[in-house]
Amino acid sequence: MTLLRRPQDWVEYTAKMATNMGITSGQVIWGTGPQQYPCLVASIQKSPMQVTSCYIYLRDAIELCQAAGYSPHPKAQDQPSSVPGHTNRDFEKHVSALVMTVISELISVGATTKERFETRFAQKLAVVDQMHEADKTSAKELMKGLFDGDHGTTEEG
Repeated sequence: MTLLRRPQDWVEYTAKMATNMGITSGQVIWGTGPQQYPCLVASIQKSPMQVTSCYIYLRDAIELCQAAGYSPHPKAQDQPSSVPGHTNRDFEKHVSALVMTVISELISVGATTKERFETRFAQKLAVVDQMHEADKTSAKELMKGLFDGDHGTTEEG
C-alpha cells in the first residue's frame, strides 16, 4: 500500500510502479486514478498492458478502524491547537502552570491559606461535577454555579 496525498503523487506512483513492473508507463492502461485524496493505493498487473488499482479512502479507513475497535481520532490532548506548532497538551500545561502560580501568589501575600484554598477547591470541583452530570455545561450556568455564595469574604467555607 502506498499513501497518496495529492494528484501529483498518483503521477509519481504510476511511473514508479511501471518501472518496478518492467513496463513503459505510457504503454499501460492505469485507469482514472483515485477519486479523492488522501488515500492508500495498491496495484497489480493484470496483463502486459493493464494495471488494476485498489484504493482505500479516508472514510473506508475510519470504518475499518471502528470495526476493529480502534478510535481513528487522536486524543484531544494530542490534537493541534489554534496556535501553529502547539498541541492542546501544550496549552493545558501552560494553563496549569499559570493557575499554580496564581494560587501560590495568593497564599504568599496572605489573600488565602493553603487549607482555605483546598477546601474551596473541593467544594467548587463538586459543583462542576454536579453540573456536568446534569449536562448543564453552558458558560453562564457554570459561572453562576461556581460563584453562588461567593461574596468576596475571607471567612472559611
